[in-house]
Amino acid sequence: MIEALRELESDNCPTSRVYTRFHWLLNHPAYGSDDAPSELQAAIKKFIDARWSHVHTDATGLAFLLDPHTNLDYFVGSDETDTITQGCDFAERSGILHELGVTRAEFNSAMYHFAGEKRRRSPATLRNIEGADPRDWWYSNRKDYPLVWEIAKRVFAIPPSSAASERAWSIMDFIHSKKRNRLTTDKVDMLAYIYVNHHAVLKEGADWARLHSYLESCEALERDVTEQ
Repeated sequence: MIEALRELESDNCPTSRVYTRFHWLLNHPAYGSDDAPSELQAAIKKFIDARWSHVHTDATGLAFLLDPHTNLDYFVGSDETDTITQGCDFAERSGILHELGVTRAEFNSAMYHFAGEKRRRSPATLRNIEGADPRDWWYSNRKDYPLVWEIAKRVFAIPPSSAASERAWSIMDFIHSKKRNRLTTDKVDMLAYIYVNHHAVLKEGADWARLHSYLESCEALERDVTEQ
């Protein structure tokens, strides 16, 4: 469980890993069988089941479907067909169908076409894309699946945990302090972008967790430079 939490709370974890990790946890032998689990195992399994019902959303299902690395046989129950329906519902609800000038039936066909091609990929093809980030893969292959791309680029922009949003709120709270409490919303947004982007360009592979820890320090953005 700790291993799963560590991965899902990182900044570089794709949303599809939520579904993959919970499938792994729900079927992990460490939590005992359904026949005779211990009291502790049953309690942990109960917490996992409760959390799964919370994160088992349209976004996690769509990310699992659209990730080029996932095995669609790991879908639980009717999740595969349900997920495709949810993708069509979202495309219709958000205006994507109108923007693309296609019908729901055409979009539904594109979703099933992608799922079918994904199932038919050879081991050699899978080896060729091994290690590719789902977002990078979609940017390279968006012309092959132009309709599905419109869903994929939105789904893979969603972080797998609340860590990113919590960090953003902490930065804004640092900027809009008790002493600086007359800033407009637009001004706070602008300063937050400057604060984060400045740290991002200081060095490659910025340590966001460390930046979060030193929000109150005026040297937070300069410490990395002096240590190099």
